[in-house]
Amino acid sequence: MSEQVKEVVVSFTRKIPLVEHTCPVCRTAFKGANIKVYCSETCRKAAAWDRNGDKYNAGRKKGTESK
Repeated sequence: MSEQVKEVVVSFTRKIPLVEHTCPVCRTAFKGANIKVYCSETCRKAAAWDRNGDKYNAGRKKGTESK
């Protein structure tokens, strides 16, 4: 005799309060979660490029140098 397992669908809504922020790249005001820093993916990538641009360029140049 095999036992049947009863499955129940559970769903919930997570409520995260929105906080007023200012994007450090473009200075746009936006609302987001507490951990949100940038207003968009574009600004996030621009900030990463500003922080690490030399590393990115060094890696790109390394691949194109002739041996």
